[in-house]
Amino acid sequence: MKKAAIVYHYFAHYRAPVFRVLAESRETDYYFLGDPQPSNDIRRIDFKNEEKLSGRFIPLKNTWLGKGFLWQSGLLSALRRNHFDNVIFLGDIKFITTWIAILFIRIRGKRAYLWGHGLYGKESWVNLKVKLFLLKLSNGIFLYNNRAKQLYLKNGVSADKLTVIYNSLNFEETDYYRKSYNPGNRKSLRSLFTDPGLPVAFCIGRINKVKRMDLFIEALAILKSRNFNTNCFIIGEGPEKPDLEALVHTLNLQSNVYFAGALYNEKEISQYIMASDLCVCPGPIGLTGIHALSYGVPVISNNNFNLQMPEHEAVTPGLNGDFFEENNIEDLADKMEQCIRMRMEDRKKSVENCYSVIRDYYNPRYQQKTMDAVLARDNQKS
Repeated sequence: MKKAAIVYHYFAHYRAPVFRVLAESRETDYYFLGDPQPSNDIRRIDFKNEEKLSGRFIPLKNTWLGKGFLWQSGLLSALRRNHFDNVIFLGDIKFITTWIAILFIRIRGKRAYLWGHGLYGKESWVNLKVKLFLLKLSNGIFLYNNRAKQLYLKNGVSADKLTVIYNSLNFEETDYYRKSYNPGNRKSLRSLFTDPGLPVAFCIGRINKVKRMDLFIEALAILKSRNFNTNCFIIGEGPEKPDLEALVHTLNLQSNVYFAGALYNEKEISQYIMASDLCVCPGPIGLTGIHALSYGVPVISNNNFNLQMPEHEAVTPGLNGDFFEENNIEDLADKMEQCIRMRMEDRKKSVENCYSVIRDYYNPRYQQKTMDAVLARDNQKS
């Protein structure tokens, strides 16, 4: 079995499901290299207490040099000691040791890959050229979406070096809660509103300026003026919450908006999502979209794809959600009404249209199979 190393600056806890599945691979023996010590408030994977990952972690030491530049002490020595056939790096051009390590690996006749967002379409000329050169040094890149692949192709990169692997959450967990959902909980949560019979939309995440939840609230007011009243759950906390609460009062939407606060238990979060008819993310949508679709709930976000997150590709307008013209509240209200009406016409079909894209693509097992296949293909070439 060929050995592969995945090198990150750190391993965020939410990534554990995909790494567990990679560790189960019968095609590739995966190891994980990164700094175990937190340098921010993002929760890390505790490899010692991960049954499937224990013994597969090699610690490094991060030294942040300012402006996002990083030196990873111990990386080169770890690559010398361990005979990895393939090494997969987070594709950040500011990680200095990545450049050196890729050259070291290629000189030894082994293969180096990148894993990340790739091109966004908003890069400066210099930034674009540096990203393209890093990929040129590598054997290929695993991308989160097809848009990035198309941008690379337009810049002359061979399709053989580009693999779309998508992104994922804890598919097994969300699937368990989806299948074991008690419809009675839907009625219970909807009773939090004055009129529990109205459709429900939700937004989840840190309440900050980037999320633009104010657009969501203003769109609710427009729908109310059209006699298409809609309730909503706001799940999260953040610096903009007082302003958002004031906006709710100003627009006289107190009976339509419920602030659930910050929730961290997946079972509890799943109840709110499955009690809803629509997920609305006026700002960039990332894994929130995957979260909602996993439970069969359609998603709306904005259409500025240069600033969007890669997960927006999971949304197909007219099928499992839609995109509104960025910052256009009237268009957001239009899209919300259209999506809710479609949901009301055939809820079972709506759920399947949402869930199917997660089942088929946005899950750890798909990522494992795709990565294994690329590494096996390239290993045969050498």
